[in-house]
Amino acid sequence: MLKHVRLLLICILAVSVCGCAYKIIPLHTVETIQTSEGGAKVLYSATDQNTGNLKIWVMAVDGTNQSQLTLSEKSVEKHASWSPDGNRILYTSNIGKDSNGKRNYDVWMMDVNGSNFTQLTTNGSADIMPVSSPDGKHIYFLSNRGWVWNLWRMEVAL
Repeated sequence: MLKHVRLLLICILAVSVCGCAYKIIPLHTVETIQTSEGGAKVLYSATDQNTGNLKIWVMAVDGTNQSQLTLSEKSVEKHASWSPDGNRILYTSNIGKDSNGKRNYDVWMMDVNGSNFTQLTTNGSADIMPVSSPDGKHIYFLSNRGWVWNLWRMEVAL
């Protein structure tokens, strides 16, 4: 089901004003995709051709000005979403380590230009798929804390 939704989103994005479809990004490289509030930019996770890991990218809706925002060679960054004001990006990364020194997925935030990386969760569980509340006061995410997947909410100032 999720693959079909991703394919539909890519197809919708690829339709130009004249109704003609054209390829912007090969589908096999993209995991998640989201347009900005004003519709001018597209935020997505795609495979870095050098490392083979998913990274966070942004581009104009017409496919131009593609810019990779996360550059670490050893980590995976995915599940990117915009903050309500469009100035920050929430995402999942395994660049951090838990108290046992083991890599796991946590929720992170960065500025829209790819600077000021901030780790928002730290624990031995996977914290994934963060999204902001409309007012920017809370982040919702999935976590398998306690060995059960649940929806979690935390306060944060976006």
